[in-house]
Amino acid sequence: GQAPRWIEFMNSYAEALVAGDVSRPATADGTAIKLNAVRRFRFQGYIGSSLVGIDIGSNAKEVDISNTEFVNISKQAIIVRSGSRGGVNVGNNTFEDVGSLQNNTYDAILAEAGASNFRIESNTFKSSLANKPRYLINIASGASNNYVVSFNNFANYAAGDIKDSAG
Repeated sequence: GQAPRWIEFMNSYAEALVAGDVSRPATADGTAIKLNAVRRFRFQGYIGSSLVGIDIGSNAKEVDISNTEFVNISKQAIIVRSGSRGGVNVGNNTFEDVGSLQNNTYDAILAEAGASNFRIESNTFKSSLANKPRYLINIASGASNNYVVSFNNFANYAAGDIKDSAG
């Protein structure tokens, strides 16, 4: 069968931890939104209190995450999985207090090796916590291509702003 398509969430809220407690995930793995297979998914709103905000799987195509506030995300706010090739857009979002479970360990946005055809643009990153992400945007080493990372605001935030190891 075909993946579900034309799914839009506007002014929506998603959380995956009970009372913000990392030891009490409300979903099996503490992920607020997990997209294994979808065609044309759009989210605008708020994602908070989760281990992982959005996990974009290899069979997810035409994913748009924009104008969204990510708050209190313990690990990664967004993961773009290996094999993702269908046009992922991450733009005009605010990431606040993400990657805070353990200092300098998790990336705010992670594009796995082999993720391609994605854009990460015009996002703002901020935090008031002691624990910060390892990188705000990490493009893992491997065969990724056709991607754009531009106009993001990182002002004095993490140990590393962008790591681009794609080959």
